[in-house]
Amino acid sequence: MLGNFAIEHAAAVQELRRVSDDRAALIERLREVVKVLSTPIIDVWEGVLTLPIVGAIDASRAADMTERLLERIRDAAARCVIIDLTGVDEIGAETAAGLLKMIRGAQLLGAYVVVAGIGASVARQLADHDLLDDRGAGFKTLQNLKEALRDCIRQLERSASRGARRGSR
Repeated sequence: MLGNFAIEHAAAVQELRRVSDDRAALIERLREVVKVLSTPIIDVWEGVLTLPIVGAIDASRAADMTERLLERIRDAAARCVIIDLTGVDEIGAETAAGLLKMIRGAQLLGAYVVVAGIGASVARQLADHDLLDDRGAGFKTLQNLKEALRDCIRQLERSASRGARRGSR
């Protein structure tokens, strides 16, 4: 009788471990899905990507967003990137530093960068702490996504016309 109990107990423990391992694997897959869904990178025009940022950004999320954005710039050969902060209500020093790294990384891959949708609260926080200064940093800030897309299209047209002039020489 004791032997049967020990065998049943061992089988139950083994089944619990299997269920626990399956659950851990499922949780990891769900984390990956959430990561992808929380960082949608959208092709909005030929050569133009948009990263709409919504919610709080910590160092880990900023690093994930940067990695995904840089991969997409490379894979899509994007020439313009719009980082849309319309959905961001708060920004601190850590977030601004992550944003600057993202911008610099995109620029190193040859992308023209526009930051759009900075709301009043975020603008005040950035100004109060001098956290994000686009002067001399090689990127532009515009009021909204519509203006940013219009600016990117103009930039692409200027680049195309310069390229056409060089090619005709």
